[in-house]
Parts: sequence; C-alpha cells; structure tokens
Amino acid sequence: MKRLFGSRIAPSCSYCMNGKKDVTMEVFCAEKLRYIKDDSVSKKCRKYRYDPYERVPNATLKLPKYDRKDFVL
Repeated sequence: MKRLFGSRIAPSCSYCMNGKKDVTMEVFCAEKLRYIKDDSVSKKCRKYRYDPYERVPNATLKLPKYDRKDFVL
C-alpha cells in the first residue's frame, strides 16, 4: 500500500502519533514522557506510528514567469 505523500519518508518524531509539538515547536513524546531534541526517530523506538496529518509536505517550487512573447509562433 502506498503511503500518503510517498512511500520513502524518513521517520521523524515531529509527525509521529505519539509526538506533539508545543508552542516552542519542540516535540513531546507521549510514550516516553519527555521532550525529544533530535527530530529524527532512533531505530530503537518501538512506539513510532506514522501520522500523515502531522507531516507538513515540502514547499513546491515556484514556476518561472512567462511573457506573452514566449507563446508567439
């Protein structure tokens, strides 16, 4: 099954179901009951669950501006 936003997303505490961001944008892990300073999940975290609603996708690239002359034959 293909995941939302692609299938090759690196795990991160910022978009885990157990991790919640506070006002200072630090991630609090509800399972470990502590703040996580490193944004990536260690391979030893068994409680990691991907939550697509927590993830903010990368910004899209801006399209170049075209002039009317570009479309004249």
